Amino acid sequence: FMSVDHPLGCGVRDIPLMPFRTAAVDTDVIPLESVLYIPALRGMAFRYKDQTYLHDGYLFAGDRGGAIHGKHIDVFMTADDAGPFDALFTSASSTTFSTYILAADDPAAVAVKANHSNQCKEAGLSPG
Repeated sequence: FMSVDHPLGCGVRDIPLMPFRTAAVDTDVIPLESVLYIPALRGMAFRYKDQTYLHDGYLFAGDRGGAIHGKHIDVFMTADDAGPFDALFTSASSTTFSTYILAADDPAAVAVKANHSNQCKEAGLSPG
């Protein structure tokens, strides 16, 4: 373990974790740093830091996990705000949804990636 300068932690490649935006993926199915579009997620309400938002349907593949295998994703949420997408994201094989991987030059992909362009650094260290 190491202390990092991002308040919610970091995924692989030192990518900051962003609630309701970062997804852990199986990299054999979805490449890291891909932008995903999930139509069923678009317009779903969620609360973060005492404000309500409507999701735009885009997620960023910024992490991977040992329990993420095949066509499965895990969306990062804070403990205080967990649960708004339970109807969509469950571990039941009977619950499925369409997911699209955007081309890297798609304007939506470029915009989502721009929000993930900062890298986590070890706390207390100056950039290399």
